[in-house]
Amino acid sequence: MGFDFVWQVRVRPERLCTIIVIISLSHLGVLSAVPAIAADVNPAMVKVNTVDDLSDVKPNDWAYQALANLIERYGILRSTQTKTYWGDRPLTRSEFAATLAQVLEKLQSDQLSMTKADHATIQQLQQNFAPAVASLTASVSELESRTQQIASQQFTPTVKFRGQAIIAATAGAYGGDRIIAPRGAVVTEDPPGAIVLNRVALFFDTSFSGTDQLQIRLISGSAGPDDNFAGALEPNFGSTLDYAVQGRDNNVSLARAFYAFKPIDDLRVTVGPLLSIADYVDNSRVQPPSFRGFSTQAFNNNFVLLPRPFGGGAVLDWQPKSSDFSIRAAYVSGDAADSIGENARLFGGGGVNDIRLFPIAGGSDESGLFGDPRQYFAEVEYAPTKAFALRLQYAGGQVFGSDFNGVGINAEWAVSNKFALFGRYGYSRYNNATIGNVTPQYWFAGATYSGLFKTNDLAGIAVAQPFVENIVGDRTQTNFELFYAYPVQPRLTITPFFQIVSHPANQERNATIFSGGLRSVFSF
Repeated sequence: MGFDFVWQVRVRPERLCTIIVIISLSHLGVLSAVPAIAADVNPAMVKVNTVDDLSDVKPNDWAYQALANLIERYGILRSTQTKTYWGDRPLTRSEFAATLAQVLEKLQSDQLSMTKADHATIQQLQQNFAPAVASLTASVSELESRTQQIASQQFTPTVKFRGQAIIAATAGAYGGDRIIAPRGAVVTEDPPGAIVLNRVALFFDTSFSGTDQLQIRLISGSAGPDDNFAGALEPNFGSTLDYAVQGRDNNVSLARAFYAFKPIDDLRVTVGPLLSIADYVDNSRVQPPSFRGFSTQAFNNNFVLLPRPFGGGAVLDWQPKSSDFSIRAAYVSGDAADSIGENARLFGGGGVNDIRLFPIAGGSDESGLFGDPRQYFAEVEYAPTKAFALRLQYAGGQVFGSDFNGVGINAEWAVSNKFALFGRYGYSRYNNATIGNVTPQYWFAGATYSGLFKTNDLAGIAVAQPFVENIVGDRTQTNFELFYAYPVQPRLTITPFFQIVSHPANQERNATIFSGGLRSVFSF
């Protein structure tokens, strides 16, 4: 008759390790009766000290030598990481138990042909080792329980840290003796000086499920939009350095705080008290971000559709895998965390010489998540190939008491793996602004070429008119930019750039502004 010994020690694979021992002597070919096997057992073997009686299993103990002989005879564990028995040191009962478990599992899985003497040796080891197995099983069960408790109490498994530092030097000049704002106010009479600027961003990303993302981003910079001479034209003409907008006086501030997750496979939802919807809409796969590409702010987003992209809100991004279409929708409130309206708090209704176009006398003092300023944005993208994409856009909201609505288009074409063309157009209407109802237009066109002098380098040229409106000034401002990004190494890129602004602030009286700089970007 056959007989079975079944031992099982199990630990979940995702917790620590797996030790499974299920030994069936009948499966190993032991089909004779117990007395027949016992007759072949050496009496001296039966009377040896059990493993349970030993504090350690020494090399001269029968159990140690018996297991070592089985390992040697049947070639077990030679190709594994377990080399415990190839030495002369004593083994603890736990080490002995773990090694014996591996040997027995290997013998069973390989269905090796064994002598009756070896079967008897295995039987003796099983009998002597039963208390140690029970102790090991209890220890493993306790360890598994504690591991599960620790895992359930963990807040986050991993937080990934990365950073970016931008150091740039810029200088500029203009031919006249002053710069005049769109409504006639003098912006500056001082000649521009050379400037050294910096911006440092620190990213903290974590995930709880593998498909979600919690990001906290800290930022510090030197002087905000004033880091570049053309920044004197703001906030209406998008001529400042895009990467210099956030960060001021080298104070550390919170730049992003959001959580993104996927309720279903094709839909990504992002919510947070501080995000920029420009990170999610009006983007391009072939145009690089401002820290590697065009520095001018108006070259990176549709300026008349995204007047206030920062704040608290949400973004929906639906990208069906089987479709050439994708849809994005976003809402953001610049005053989501404030109980007093920004217009009433900062501008007091505006004045006749106010440089800004949007604040109005007695403008809205609404606040909170649905207060003023706020804006929403919808975008439908058609991308039949990786080389081409067309995006149709709609935006609306309220900025300092001025309701606005606008439509736009964003297109890109990768002519080859080196050369790409891209552009944007926008038309919007702002009602009841400082100067009445305005209908500004915006357009931008650019091109890039990679591999000009070195692998992964990038050269670009672009032109834009950020605010085309006949009742604002007597001419239309036009921006030009040329850059060349040279990768010194994978984590360091140096970029010289040159900017021209003709008819600044839509004024014939303003002389052309020339500025240039050298930008260094460190990634870590």
